[in-house]
Amino acid sequence: MTETNVGLFPVAIFVSIVLTLSIGGILHAREITKQTYFTEFRAANELEYANIKQARRLK
Repeated sequence: MTETNVGLFPVAIFVSIVLTLSIGGILHAREITKQTYFTEFRAANELEYANIKQARRLK
């Protein structure tokens, strides 16, 4: 029984590394998505602000 556990030790290390990297990748992708969303949202707000400012100047 001990030999089986020792034989599975490298497999357990490999699985833990793969899980850690995949979770990190998922969290990184979610963060990039949030940053993109807020960047687009801010750009839309700035464009709207510029349009309002220009409309006030034309009056």
